[in-house]
Order: sequence, then C-alpha cells, then structure tokens
Amino acid sequence: MRILPSETWFGNDAHTLAERRIVSRACSGANASRKRNREKGGSRLKLIIWLVVLGFIINVAVIVVPVYVNEFQFQNNIQEIARFASVNRKTVEDIQRSVLEVADKDSCPVQPSDVKVKSLSGNIRIDVDYSVPVDLKLFQWTINFHPSAVNDALF
Repeated sequence: MRILPSETWFGNDAHTLAERRIVSRACSGANASRKRNREKGGSRLKLIIWLVVLGFIINVAVIVVPVYVNEFQFQNNIQEIARFASVNRKTVEDIQRSVLEVADKDSCPVQPSDVKVKSLSGNIRIDVDYSVPVDLKLFQWTINFHPSAVNDALF
C-alpha cells in the first residue's frame, strides 16, 4: 500500500474528487439523459417562432411606416396653408382646394367632405378626418387620422 504525497497532506487527491463527482453525475443521470432527449430540438422551435414573429413585425413596419410618414408630411403642409392663408387673403373654398391638392400630393385619401375650414376674423382652423385601409395579408387594419392646423394671432 503506497501513500501518495497528496493523500498525506489533503486526505484525498483533488483530481480523484473531481472524477468522483463526474462519475456520480453520470451514473445518477440516466433520467437526465432521457429528459435531454425529449428536449432535443426545443431551441430550434423557439428560434423558428421568434423568426416568424420578427418577420411579421418587419412586414407590418414596412407597410405601416410609409402611411405615417405621408400623414406627417400632410400635417406639416396643412399647417403651412393655415399660416399663410390669412396673409394671402384666401377664401374658405381656396383653402379647401389647397388642402385637397396637398392631400393628393402626399398620397392621403382625403375627400372634399373630410376637410372642414373655419375662418373667423383672420384666424383659420383646418380640420381633416380621413382613414387609410392597410392590408396586412392576415387582416385589414383601418388607421384613422385627424390632422388639424390653427392660425391663431400671437397678440
């Protein structure tokens, strides 16, 4: 019987302790290996689901973002029309016609009945209500917009 220096100092060799733990896990892990076999491919399914969700979000963004950009440009243009309408002494009909031209230029589906222009002592108020149908392949989404612009006096 031979005593190794590591056994005399520490009682057991550190390598043998690590080996015992690995062997004990391997022996008691028969159920664990069956469990791992059942979970095989689980991460692939999660990846596929996340890629489908990410693809759907990107698809919706590609379709919807241009609609919101057009609405933002339309809002800026009607604000400009309202600012300069009283300076240029435009009538209500001229303002409505200008709003419809800008809507056509900005690809906004605005009808003449959707535009309401109020003029009271040099103050102009333009209200527009319109809807844009968006086809998302899975369902039809209608986005409602209500841009408005006011030219109030500063004094």
